[in-house]
Amino acid sequence: MSTENCYEKDSIAALKKFGEIIPTVKPKTAEQKRILIQAAKYLTENVDSSLLDKFELPTHETKESVRIIPCSGGKDSTANAILLSLLFPSEKFIYVFTDTKAEPDDIYNNLLALEELLDIEIVRLAHPLGLFGRIEKYGNYLPSGQNRWCTAAKNQSD
Repeated sequence: MSTENCYEKDSIAALKKFGEIIPTVKPKTAEQKRILIQAAKYLTENVDSSLLDKFELPTHETKESVRIIPCSGGKDSTANAILLSLLFPSEKFIYVFTDTKAEPDDIYNNLLALEELLDIEIVRLAHPLGLFGRIEKYGNYLPSGQNRWCTAAKNQSD
């Protein structure tokens, strides 16, 4: 059996385990199918599916609750975004990606596919210089407890 067929077989098993949740999403492109399968595989390996029907979001006193969900574009946050969207379709989530401007192209492709798959918008935050530009601007080192530039940079509009 080829590696691709083996992966597909594992993915089908993963989708069956989360049968009541994952298949409600209908991927339209190969990229969307890929991230959905990747998420199902990740969930199968890392989440006890018997607990899903018991999972509840924390409640708040106001009805206008908004939940901010960090989304890096990696497999963990992609699976989390898919799972939350499917388990709680009536909840308002704001998905946020903090861009270092040094991410691999796969990350940006995953974010686009995830937006299309779930019909969501992922808010993208980035400094114009990016991570490496900021490091260069402040002397080519990362801030530490002994030498901080991040606090000063936060208080300036650089």
